[in-house]
Amino acid sequence: MSTLRLALVQADTRWHDPAANRELYAHQVRLAAPGADIVLLPETFLSGFSNDAIKLAEGMRGESMQWLRKLAQDTGVVICGSLVLQDEQGRAVNRLVWVGPQDEHHYDKRHLFRMAGEHERYGAGAIRPIIEYKGFRILPSVCYDLRFPVWLRNRVQADGQLEYDLMLFVANWPKPRREHWRTLLRARAIENLAYV
Repeated sequence: MSTLRLALVQADTRWHDPAANRELYAHQVRLAAPGADIVLLPETFLSGFSNDAIKLAEGMRGESMQWLRKLAQDTGVVICGSLVLQDEQGRAVNRLVWVGPQDEHHYDKRHLFRMAGEHERYGAGAIRPIIEYKGFRILPSVCYDLRFPVWLRNRVQADGQLEYDLMLFVANWPKPRREHWRTLLRARAIENLAYV
């Protein structure tokens, strides 16, 4: 296994303003890229976490994905974060995208945040991808998925190896629940013998 360098970007996302957020996060990614393999952005980084962001949903060929692809090419890093997109059936989804210079993957948030009505407006994902990168097997997840340990279970494969080495979470956890976030991250790491 080689070294994997992650840069975590936290910025003051502009509410429901994808154009301003593309400019903001392009600057942040360019600052974080030197020395990084992966630049990790927050959940719904182009809109903020809001059910009304459904109005901003684009397809995988839309302006925001084109922008991410170009930014990954220009900086030479993988950019990973979630945004509100339309899936192949036209449903709005909270989709984590992994956009690198050579590859692209995505994961649709499985566990929607019912207390905020997310389940009433967005489609839930059903596929749990494992991304192989630089000798690591990575499980991408989004926010509320963290509260569902069975979904995140690190299964032993036929060859005796664990399914993944690292869980990557993008999230939008408010300050009052920060300690819950830390505790749950530690618990998932311990349960699954994985880096979080």
